[in-house]
Amino acid sequence: MEKASLIHPGTILREEFMEPFGITPDALAKALKLPRMRIMEVLRGQRRVCANIALRLSIFLEMTPDFWVNLQAAYDLGEERERSGNRIEAEVKPWAMNMAAEDENGPVYASKSEDCMQMA
Repeated sequence: MEKASLIHPGTILREEFMEPFGITPDALAKALKLPRMRIMEVLRGQRRVCANIALRLSIFLEMTPDFWVNLQAAYDLGEERERSGNRIEAEVKPWAMNMAAEDENGPVYASKSEDCMQMA
Protein backbone atom coordinates (compact mmCIF):
# COMPACT_ATOMS: atom_id res chain seq x y z
CA MET A 1 0.00 0.00 0.00
CA GLU A 2 1.38 3.39 -0.91
CA LYS A 3 1.93 5.97 1.81
CA ALA A 4 -0.07 8.54 -0.18
CA SER A 5 -3.16 6.30 0.00
CA LEU A 6 -3.20 6.35 3.81
CA ILE A 7 -5.42 9.09 5.17
CA HIS A 8 -5.42 9.69 8.90
CA PRO A 9 -8.88 10.11 10.48
CA GLY A 10 -7.79 13.56 11.66
CA THR A 11 -7.44 14.66 8.04
CA ILE A 12 -10.96 13.47 7.30
CA LEU A 13 -12.26 15.22 10.39
CA ARG A 14 -10.63 18.47 9.34
CA GLU A 15 -11.36 18.38 5.60
CA GLU A 16 -14.80 16.75 5.54
CA PHE A 17 -16.39 18.10 8.71
CA MET A 18 -14.58 21.03 10.27
CA GLU A 19 -13.65 23.11 7.22
CA PRO A 20 -17.00 22.84 5.39
CA PHE A 21 -18.94 23.81 8.51
CA GLY A 22 -16.49 26.40 9.80
CA ILE A 23 -15.69 24.48 13.00
CA THR A 24 -12.43 25.64 14.56
CA PRO A 25 -10.18 23.39 16.66
CA ASP A 26 -11.03 25.54 19.68
CA ALA A 27 -14.76 25.17 19.09
CA LEU A 28 -14.44 21.41 18.59
CA ALA A 29 -12.35 21.01 21.74
CA LYS A 30 -14.88 23.00 23.74
CA ALA A 31 -17.84 21.02 22.32
CA LEU A 32 -16.16 17.67 22.96
CA LYS A 33 -14.91 18.72 26.41
CA LEU A 34 -11.34 17.80 25.45
CA PRO A 35 -8.08 19.74 25.64
CA ARG A 36 -7.32 21.76 22.51
CA MET A 37 -3.91 20.10 22.24
CA ARG A 38 -5.53 16.67 21.98
CA ILE A 39 -7.71 17.86 19.10
CA MET A 40 -4.71 19.46 17.38
CA GLU A 41 -2.74 16.22 17.68
CA VAL A 42 -5.60 14.26 16.08
CA LEU A 43 -5.88 16.82 13.27
CA ARG A 44 -2.11 16.62 12.61
CA GLY A 45 -2.16 12.82 12.58
CA GLN A 46 -0.07 12.64 15.74
CA ARG A 47 -2.75 10.99 17.88
CA ARG A 48 -5.11 8.11 17.21
CA VAL A 49 -8.86 8.51 17.27
CA CYS A 50 -9.43 6.33 20.33
CA ALA A 51 -12.82 4.99 21.43
CA ASN A 52 -13.34 7.96 23.76
CA ILE A 53 -12.78 10.50 21.00
CA ALA A 54 -14.89 8.43 18.59
CA LEU A 55 -17.80 8.48 21.02
CA ARG A 56 -17.52 12.23 21.52
CA LEU A 57 -17.30 12.90 17.77
CA SER A 58 -20.24 10.62 17.08
CA ILE A 59 -22.47 12.51 19.49
CA PHE A 60 -21.35 15.94 18.32
CA LEU A 61 -21.58 15.12 14.59
CA GLU A 62 -24.65 12.87 14.97
CA MET A 63 -23.10 9.77 13.46
CA THR A 64 -21.92 6.39 14.68
CA PRO A 65 -18.68 5.96 16.63
CA ASP A 66 -17.98 2.98 14.34
CA PHE A 67 -17.25 5.40 11.51
CA TRP A 68 -14.29 6.88 13.41
CA VAL A 69 -13.11 3.58 14.88
CA ASN A 70 -13.17 1.95 11.43
CA LEU A 71 -11.27 4.85 9.86
CA GLN A 72 -8.60 4.50 12.55
CA ALA A 73 -8.44 0.72 12.15
CA ALA A 74 -8.03 1.02 8.36
CA TYR A 75 -5.28 3.59 8.85
CA ASP A 76 -3.51 1.41 11.45
CA LEU A 77 -3.66 -1.65 9.18
CA GLY A 78 -2.24 0.34 6.28
CA GLU A 79 0.61 1.63 8.42
CA GLU A 80 1.39 -1.86 9.69
CA ARG A 81 1.41 -3.25 6.15
CA GLU A 82 3.89 -0.55 5.14
CA ARG A 83 6.03 -1.08 8.22
CA SER A 84 6.17 -4.88 8.01
CA GLY A 85 6.37 -5.22 4.23
CA ASN A 86 6.21 -8.91 3.38
CA ARG A 87 7.82 -9.99 6.67
CA ILE A 88 4.58 -11.11 8.34
CA GLU A 89 3.45 -13.05 5.27
CA ALA A 90 6.84 -14.78 5.25
CA GLU A 91 6.62 -15.59 8.98
CA VAL A 92 2.99 -16.68 9.25
CA LYS A 93 1.62 -19.45 7.09
CA PRO A 94 -2.03 -20.41 6.57
CA TRP A 95 -3.44 -23.01 8.93
CA ALA A 96 -3.28 -25.85 6.38
CA MET A 97 0.40 -25.18 5.65
CA ASN A 98 1.20 -25.10 9.38
CA MET A 99 -0.44 -28.47 9.93
CA ALA A 100 1.35 -30.05 6.96
CA ALA A 101 4.86 -28.87 7.82
CA GLU A 102 5.77 -28.77 11.50
CA ASP A 103 9.03 -27.03 12.35
CA GLU A 104 11.42 -29.26 14.28
CA ASN A 105 12.72 -26.17 16.14
CA GLY A 106 9.30 -25.20 17.48
CA PRO A 107 7.46 -21.90 17.09
CA VAL A 108 9.15 -18.56 16.56
CA TYR A 109 7.46 -15.65 18.28
CA ALA A 110 7.42 -11.98 17.30
CA SER A 111 9.49 -9.76 19.55
CA LYS A 112 7.73 -7.46 22.01
CA SER A 113 8.50 -4.48 19.78
CA GLU A 114 6.52 -6.07 16.94
CA ASP A 115 3.38 -7.20 18.72
CA CYS A 116 0.20 -5.46 19.81
CA MET A 117 1.56 -4.49 23.21
CA GLN A 118 2.74 -1.20 21.72
CA MET A 119 0.72 1.89 22.51
CA ALA A 120 0.23 4.40 19.70
